[in-house]
Amino acid sequence: MMQQSIAGNGLACRQHARSAGSPAMGPRRVQVVRPFQAASPAIATAPASSAACSPAVHDVQLQMPCVRSCNRRVVVRASSNTTAGAKQEYRSKPANQVTVLVVGPTGYIGRFVTKELIDRGYNVIALAREKAGIKGKMGKEDTIKEFPGAQVAFGDVTDLGSLRQTAFTQPVDVVVSCLASRTGGKKDSWLIDYQATKNVLDVAREKGASHFVLLSAICVQKPLLEFQRAKLKLEAELQAAGDITYSIVRPTAFFKSLAGQVQLVKDGKPYVMFGDGNLASCKPISERDLAKFMADCITRACLRYTAHAI
Repeated sequence: MMQQSIAGNGLACRQHARSAGSPAMGPRRVQVVRPFQAASPAIATAPASSAACSPAVHDVQLQMPCVRSCNRRVVVRASSNTTAGAKQEYRSKPANQVTVLVVGPTGYIGRFVTKELIDRGYNVIALAREKAGIKGKMGKEDTIKEFPGAQVAFGDVTDLGSLRQTAFTQPVDVVVSCLASRTGGKKDSWLIDYQATKNVLDVAREKGASHFVLLSAICVQKPLLEFQRAKLKLEAELQAAGDITYSIVRPTAFFKSLAGQVQLVKDGKPYVMFGDGNLASCKPISERDLAKFMADCITRACLRYTAHAI
């Protein structure tokens, strides 16, 4: 992994902050580094991890770095309810006998996750809106064509009845939630990042699903904005559920978010960073790598009952 100084503290989160127009982030001292100027390098290579299951991650409960291994689980936040552990027989089945429901499949990361699960041979149900994508530009036919090999269902994640009638018409083993509010504003955040995701969780538990993989964000660790608070509240309720196992994935930033800065430097323009570059440091990940990690959460027991900063 690389550690990259960027204009924002976790770009995935800062993009929400800009769209929400929130002043909560406060003023930041901005340093402009001219290209080809002798300056301290903004990139530092992190030491390679020896973990068999996942890279070095940050434990959320203890706020300390740890390395998780499939052979030896260093930190586990397990449920006191044994019901969840008793429903894990799906892990011993071949992928084509495991049903995975993806909510938010047409979103930025959701597309990569859905296609990765299809490629791995899972029986994938992709639940989308009838008019999906940015500004509802994707119709039903567009969504179906986007995910060959998946069963595409159309429903409303804000409506419990709709979820029962469209997404859970057959037994579901695993739910992968890639839901995220578009604007990050107060109303949108609590409707989607919290309530809609909770609706999916509630029906999943009601219908006997075994595992829930949640796409969250690194910035929930220090919540300042509404979407961060909404995600954090949902995380807490998922951890407290007891009758379903879970994996929480908190990506820092995406390489696509950095591409704009790279192009600016190529064009001879200044590279902008905050302070000395450490304030806004992150460990970017590609969309495909993130999708692979989320898919791994389905079968790797060492990724259960954990929140991963990746």
